[in-house]
Amino acid sequence: MASLNFPKNPRLFIVERYVEELEAFRKTMKLGRIHLWGSSWGGFLAIAYALKYQANLKTLTSAGGGSSTPLAYQGMLRLRSELPAGVQATLSKYEDEGDYENPEYLKAMDVLYRRHVCRLPEWPEEVNHAFANISKPVYHTMWGPNEFTLIGNLMYWDVTNELRRIKIPTLITCGKYDEVVPAVGEVLRDNISGSKMTVFEKSSHLTFWEERAEYMRAMRNFLDQHN
Repeated sequence: MASLNFPKNPRLFIVERYVEELEAFRKTMKLGRIHLWGSSWGGFLAIAYALKYQANLKTLTSAGGGSSTPLAYQGMLRLRSELPAGVQATLSKYEDEGDYENPEYLKAMDVLYRRHVCRLPEWPEEVNHAFANISKPVYHTMWGPNEFTLIGNLMYWDVTNELRRIKIPTLITCGKYDEVVPAVGEVLRDNISGSKMTVFEKSSHLTFWEERAEYMRAMRNFLDQHN
């Protein structure tokens, strides 16, 4: 990881820059109009991209994303408040100490992740790989030390008031137990004209892993309607 050349200026880690990087990729690859799918942070980014470049999109899918990180974080804090008291106490103890890498803290965070990120008894290799190889300089600057501690550049990002400008076919997906709670997706559904929302009843945040066949079926049905 240390050999990678990350931007040294944390002010570069902003939504607007990522939107332009995505557009630059689309243009460089000569993709024309695309079907844009984004999961988690990518689901928020997909919304931001559509607000500026929807003319370049055939469809938009936000999977566990939203238009407001404050709203998403509010939902995450509610989920955290529903954890066993001992788990909450452990999280608070090490957060007060700033010790986000303490093994006991990570063990408590794992309770949250297995309830609200991926509920499969055995995580797919790809999910484990993603967690093990997360780009911490970017993640910490954009969000914070973990999913349930929002202190980064995204802290106040909210484009809900602009959603009505999106006019392309849009699908919103999330899990019933998603860390980005369904209410966040409902805001997208209620403000993007003609959009559809699917909630996967046995899933949390990684719906496309947790209910893979059902998720792929929903995506295929949506894309077939707008190909």
